[in-house]
Amino acid sequence: MGECFYLSKISLTWDQARTHCQGMGAELAVPRHVYGLKSYVVQENGPSASWVGARESEMEEESGATETESKDVEYRWEWVDGSVAEPELIFSKFPNKRLNHKLCLELRKDRHPTLDYRTCVTSQRFICQIL
Repeated sequence: MGECFYLSKISLTWDQARTHCQGMGAELAVPRHVYGLKSYVVQENGPSASWVGARESEMEEESGATETESKDVEYRWEWVDGSVAEPELIFSKFPNKRLNHKLCLELRKDRHPTLDYRTCVTSQRFICQIL
C-alpha cells in the first residue's frame, strides 16, 4: 500500500524504540492504513502487541479559568507526525484515573479496533516506518 515497515526482533520501551527507529532513518510507525499494518504483522507472525508512533498528548481547554482556578485538561492520542489518532481505531478509552506513567499506543493482533494503550515504559517489540 505504498508504505515501508520494519518489525523489530528486540523489545524496548516506547522512547527507546523511537530512538532506535530514528537511528535507522525511520520513525515509529504512523500507518495510513492501520488494518493493513495489522495484516503485515499477522503475516510475519509478529507479536500480539507492538509499539506504534502515537502517545497521549495533553491539551488545556480554554475555559476562561483564572490562574488560581484548576484548568480542564483534555487527553488525546497524537501520532509522532503531529496528527491526531482517530478514536474509532482505539480499543480502550482513556482511563478515568491518571497513571504515574505516560501512555503510548500499541498495535494489537487480538483486538478490534486494533490499537490499544499501555504505559510507555513497558518493553516490547515495535514497528518502524520509512516516512
